[in-house]
Amino acid sequence: MPRAFPLRHYLLALCLLFPGAVFGQVAPLIANISARRMVSLDGQWQVIVDPYDTGSFDYHGRPLTNNNAFFKNYKPQSASELVEYDFDTSGYLNVPGDWNTQRESLLFYEGSVWYKRSTLAGITVGQRMPMIRSGPQNSANRSS
Repeated sequence: MPRAFPLRHYLLALCLLFPGAVFGQVAPLIANISARRMVSLDGQWQVIVDPYDTGSFDYHGRPLTNNNAFFKNYKPQSASELVEYDFDTSGYLNVPGDWNTQRESLLFYEGSVWYKRSTLAGITVGQRMPMIRSGPQNSANRSS
């Protein structure tokens, strides 16, 4: 005579085999996209190549909380204040596009590159602007 399994074994098997069915949530769909105002992000962006991730982590590997974090785009308040990055004097790369073919020095580069674009035509200061990212990327950081 076959041995009967308790209900908890069936539930455990269901959770292990189909975790999305048990714990998953349905994400809301974006609707009426064609009626939304769109702003193209194509064009030239200022960039800083960051091979050692000094723009996001300190030498202990902890996230930066001071003004040395590149995403803050901090400007020195006095001549004696040390800020080791400056988007205003950095080079440019085209978006969309990969950095490996836009600069010979980046042909074999695999690391972090910080992108910044100060002004986007048609956006009012303080206006909410949802960002929809598409295409390959490793991470996204907030912009200033």
